[in-house]
Amino acid sequence: MSSKKRKMGIQFIDNAPWGAHFCLFYETKEDLLDMLIPYFKAGLENNEYCMWVTSEPLNNQNALIAATKSIPNFKQYLKKKQIEIIPHDEWYLKDNVFDLQSVLNNWIEKLDDALKNGFDGLRVTGNTAWLEKKDWKKFTDYEEEINNVISGRKMMAICTYSLEKCGSYEILDVIRNHQFALVRREGKWTNFKSVEQSKVEEKVKESEEKYGIFFEESPCPIGIVDFTGKIIDVNRYTCTLSGYQKGDFIGKNFKDLPMIPKESMLTIANMFKTLEKGKIPEPKEIQLYNKTGDLKWVYIQSSLIKLEEKQLIQFITQNINELKESEKKYREAYNLVNFYKDLFTHDMNNILQSILSSAEYYYLFREDYDKLNGFGDISEVIKTHTGRGVSLINTVRKLSELDESEIILNPIGVFNVLNKSVENAKKSFYQKNKINIKTEGLSKDTKILGDELLIDVFDNILNNAVKFSDDKVKENVIDIIISKIHVEDTNYLKFEFKDSGSGIPDDRKETLFERPYERDRSKRGMGMGLSLVKKIVDKYDGKIWVEDRIKGNTKEGSNFVVLLKEAH
Repeated sequence: MSSKKRKMGIQFIDNAPWGAHFCLFYETKEDLLDMLIPYFKAGLENNEYCMWVTSEPLNNQNALIAATKSIPNFKQYLKKKQIEIIPHDEWYLKDNVFDLQSVLNNWIEKLDDALKNGFDGLRVTGNTAWLEKKDWKKFTDYEEEINNVISGRKMMAICTYSLEKCGSYEILDVIRNHQFALVRREGKWTNFKSVEQSKVEEKVKESEEKYGIFFEESPCPIGIVDFTGKIIDVNRYTCTLSGYQKGDFIGKNFKDLPMIPKESMLTIANMFKTLEKGKIPEPKEIQLYNKTGDLKWVYIQSSLIKLEEKQLIQFITQNINELKESEKKYREAYNLVNFYKDLFTHDMNNILQSILSSAEYYYLFREDYDKLNGFGDISEVIKTHTGRGVSLINTVRKLSELDESEIILNPIGVFNVLNKSVENAKKSFYQKNKINIKTEGLSKDTKILGDELLIDVFDNILNNAVKFSDDKVKENVIDIIISKIHVEDTNYLKFEFKDSGSGIPDDRKETLFERPYERDRSKRGMGMGLSLVKKIVDKYDGKIWVEDRIKGNTKEGSNFVVLLKEAH
């Protein structure tokens, strides 16, 4: 049920929520009109169905005349059947007998009819001046029970009692069964709260004080918003985690906060829709920015709370960034283990099978030199495949070591390292024909920020160029061009490795440097080595990508571009 407060229309009474149940002690019919006319005026103006059960000294006729005179457009309200004025004997007494359950059921039926007809709820009053002493006990039971009927329903009531007919015990009975009482004595209205209501309010106050302590001292960020999205308050840990101050939150709509990315905003908006229906949404994992722009994972859950008689929304978040990072590392480790398993059962198996086949062939035909010569130099075949196996194992080892450690960058001379890689490429076991590697822009003073792994960057790029060179030509040319470039306030050395191979399709360019286990396993080749290159370049705070050697032509060679920070 909505906790939105309804306008009471009585000057010294605050607006009250549905379920309000008051009593009024009066001396004259003027006392009754003084309270009930503004009470019903407020209800009629706010689309509530109104019922006025009358008894002397204010009968039906008196009530109708007073309402017509004092409430604007009262006849229109009567015409559209928004108010009923009914004598007590038609409502409370059936065959001159007061039937508690029957009256309670009638109130519920009236409320249901009102809601079906489009009214917001039911506002009633009933005068008890007709009560006789024999009916008093039944009626106090009724008053106690009607609290249960009204509570949780869109209904409010003011019960009116004649002071003249009530002794001290009767007054205590009445006050006990109502949230508070209004008494007119010597021309002045006084408000009395029942002991139960005072206890409830004291408990609410104590509960809110305890919540306030929990709210501020909680190790989890907590935010409170209203149903428009306006932020009412955040606790101090929200500020600690986000880097913002309370003033950056309070009074603002959560939709205007720069810390919520688009996807997370959609998630929170969907949680809002669920809460508006009175349901509690499932907790979610979302990402939020802190003030420095770092994106952090949080676990967010929401609930409805009531503070100072207002229905509000509470969001509690937990920082799960470390958990997500650990989860990512474990997932990567799991994928890597599976990849290595696949690698050694496939690639290494092929290498060993080739070596085994060569050895068996030699064993079978070791005395038949013609057949052995027809197969080629078996020792070179075995040497080549052994080299492939050693290279594969070294690459796996280096990838693993890079995952587990940080590297220290120092100025490294490029001249000797690159020349060594060029010599290695010319002796590569992948070489099928003559390779001509040319360098341009290389000097003995050229230095970058790196370490001993720099040679692996050059070796793997050049080996791939040799491996995928065109075996239909007599000579394959690889051009290495070195230049200086300034990007985003940083000086880089730009290395371009332009080969004359078969080129790389555009869709392969996008995934070429991904870690091997992140890539489609059906796309083999250029895998481990380039993954290692990417890992090293990232550790160097550099950049790497691949282009077409001839722009727009994916079939006539590639250009691998590497940017490494220049050192002086």
